[in-house]
Amino acid sequence: MSTKIGLLKSIRGTISQGEKSVGEESGACLYKSDCGLRCSVGMLIPSKKYSGSMEGHDIGDVEVQQSIPNKYKTNQFWKEYLGLIQSLHDNTVESSCLSFREQFKAGIKSLVGEGGLPKYCLEGLEENRDE
Repeated sequence: MSTKIGLLKSIRGTISQGEKSVGEESGACLYKSDCGLRCSVGMLIPSKKYSGSMEGHDIGDVEVQQSIPNKYKTNQFWKEYLGLIQSLHDNTVESSCLSFREQFKAGIKSLVGEGGLPKYCLEGLEENRDE
């Protein structure tokens, strides 16, 4: 396992889910919502490691970092990469022209193009790919 596998799992999971994980009342992004949706980082957090106390904290939080399995932390930049994907998830807003899924995909392409994410993250945008 590797950081690459984790990033692809995060990207593919978010695209497959097709919508943002948010609190029903607050509208705030959540690692895991009451109806089972997960944010991009939440895709990597096993249910048994999830705690509601993580909500409201980003990838820089020690509890959030410790909840992510070590098998996804093999690259020195894993926190930076997941932070970019988390920010993209949290800041993507559905519009009348583009769905959340399409905007998220465009955001990944932009982050790769700008050099913020490795090029292999584009593999996460391919349809019908299994891990």
